[in-house]
Amino acid sequence: MTPVSPNVVDQIRSTVLERMTCDGRLVIDLVRRQKYDEQESLKTWKVPVQIVSPLVAVVILFLVAYAILQRIRYFRVLNRDDWDINFLEIDPVLPKQHRRGVKGSAAHPSVSSENNVSLGRWNIHDVVAKPLSIANVLRVKSWKVKHLLMHMRQEIQHDNVTRFFGISSPVHGVYLVEQYCANGTLLDFFRENTYGINQSFRYVACADIANGMAYLHRQNFIHGNLTIDKCHVDSRWTIKIVDWEYTAMYDVIGKV
Repeated sequence: MTPVSPNVVDQIRSTVLERMTCDGRLVIDLVRRQKYDEQESLKTWKVPVQIVSPLVAVVILFLVAYAILQRIRYFRVLNRDDWDINFLEIDPVLPKQHRRGVKGSAAHPSVSSENNVSLGRWNIHDVVAKPLSIANVLRVKSWKVKHLLMHMRQEIQHDNVTRFFGISSPVHGVYLVEQYCANGTLLDFFRENTYGINQSFRYVACADIANGMAYLHRQNFIHGNLTIDKCHVDSRWTIKIVDWEYTAMYDVIGKV
């Protein structure tokens, strides 16, 4: 186990290792050639990696900055409270062509005085403002509540679903503001039968209701209280489902 002296090592290298052959070629030359090839092969991927790595880092930083910017914009939209409607901006006078359907309609739920429901025009839309029983809870608007209200206002739009415009919070309560349907409930529309409703229209009405409910389900909204009184008829005789917002608001507020 005694270490070999340097002189002996040199002699072994010169007389043995450097003279060893394989298929007529010196082993020492093969070793040197292999080391050279390995070093050259390393250069083939080192240069691309050195070039690509900074580019990948820049792209990742750009994506992170973009995500942060989108998040900031999202919170700005939430804080902007586009769904918060000033009750005084709702003009209580409806267009003339709708007054006939409102006048003397005691069974019409949208104009029920005892329910303190208000009709009017907001911006360019005919709207109905309905008092909410969860008013006190909605006054404290968390991020989840704001996100839900923004989602319902901006993204839930379908021909067979009344459009949600926002929440109005006057001194005397909190109101849900949604699209107004000029011809009242589907039940009143059938009872009056002023327009000679036929079987074909009944089939179309059923299809409208089914389309509206299917759309709400695709958007992960459960109505939970669908009756004929929750199906209204607009001025174009299109059936629209109303009061679809309540279950979603109750679910979110229950988790706050």
